Formats: sequence, C-alpha cells, structure tokens
Amino acid sequence: MLSQENFFQRYRQLDTEELLQHMIRSDLADEAREAARLVLVERGVSGERFELEYHKARVGLVRQTGVTNQCDHCGESIALGAVKAEGRRFCSLKCRDDAQLYEVAVGLAPDLVLEHARSTFAGACPRCGARGKPVEMRPRWVVFSYVVSSVGEVEYALSCRRCAQRRNWSAVAACAVFGWWSLRGIVATPVAIYRNVREIYARRVLAGPSLKLIEWAMLDLARRIGDPLHQCQARE
Repeated sequence: MLSQENFFQRYRQLDTEELLQHMIRSDLADEAREAARLVLVERGVSGERFELEYHKARVGLVRQTGVTNQCDHCGESIALGAVKAEGRRFCSLKCRDDAQLYEVAVGLAPDLVLEHARSTFAGACPRCGARGKPVEMRPRWVVFSYVVSSVGEVEYALSCRRCAQRRNWSAVAACAVFGWWSLRGIVATPVAIYRNVREIYARRVLAGPSLKLIEWAMLDLARRIGDPLHQCQARE
C-alpha cells in the first residue's frame, strides 16, 4: 500500500480540478485523502475557496460527455444498454436522475449547503433518533457472488456511529454468507470484511461534516427545491 508521502507526490502532479474530481469519484484511503488535503492546503485551497473549487469540479463531472463505455455521472462501466439524456450516457435511470439533480444542486449557495450539513451533523440520527452523536454519511462494504460473477460495492447511509456499526456488522454477515461463491468473490470478500471491521473499530474525532455529508446536504436541498410539498412547508 502506498504511503501518504507517495500519494502526496502523485497528487502534486494533478491540477486542482483534476485532484478534486479524483477525490469526488474515488473511495480514497485515509492516507490518500489526507495527502490530497495537504496538496490543496499547499495551494491555498481551503475554507470558502475549497467549497467553490469543489463545486466547480462537481459541475465539470456532471456536465462531461464522451464516447467511452463509462457512465457520465458515476464513472461505472456500462455493460448493457446505456440510458441517454441531453447528449450524455448513464448506466441507469437513477444515475440519469441524480445527474439532473446535480445540475440544480451545484447552483446552490455554498453557505446554504454548509448550514444544512452542519445542522444535520449536529441533529438527531434519522435511524434511531438519538441526539448528541455526530450524524454522518457512513460507509459499509458488501459483496454478493453468483458463481460466474459477483457484485461488490460501498454503500453510504446517513446515521450516527452506533447505527453505522450495526450496518457494518450486517454487511460482514452478508459477505461471509454470500460473498465467496465466485473467483472474484474469493478475493473481494475478505477485503470487504476487513474494511467493515476497520470501520466498526475506527476511533475518529469528527470536528464537522465530511465532504460526503456536504454532498448529501447539497442534493437534499436540491430535492426539496423540486418537491412541491417541501416548497409549501418552506413558505409556511
């Protein structure tokens, strides 16, 4: 595994927008994410400027087009027929809808997005209702195998740490039962189990909302803008 210094030197060779897009698209290890942060700080990209550059990079990803076999929203390979809309190609209807939602979201004021992210971070857990515990977008890794193929992905959900640990334990159990039944699964399953267990016992001090939570807040506000019920509630 590459060290933080290796990542630091590699990320120095990317321009700011390329680096931010890499951070947005990739599930980075802690060493890689910290190296990326240090490169951005070195360039003076922090605080409000970081938020502006981050949204600019997101716009670039949302609006990009091409002739590759990758989804123009999530970057995943398009194995079967692509969903096309406005000159772009998507792997699913969900990705198409998410991309359209991002078009609204990236136009929101950064201060408004940050305020929503911070209130969510300090609010009640949407799963158990507990207060006083940071609410974050927390990951779990799952692998399911079907003899000739397997499906592995990282899933993020909004919750407190205690609820996230329960999700991670359920993912460990699912991987242990359903993950081994293909050649790829034999390799991917222990990796997924290790990541879940590492996440369960991780002792991170969260000072504020993560990039994932800020992204969620941006999309949540965009959904509310497009939801007549939320609009009526806001006017009341």
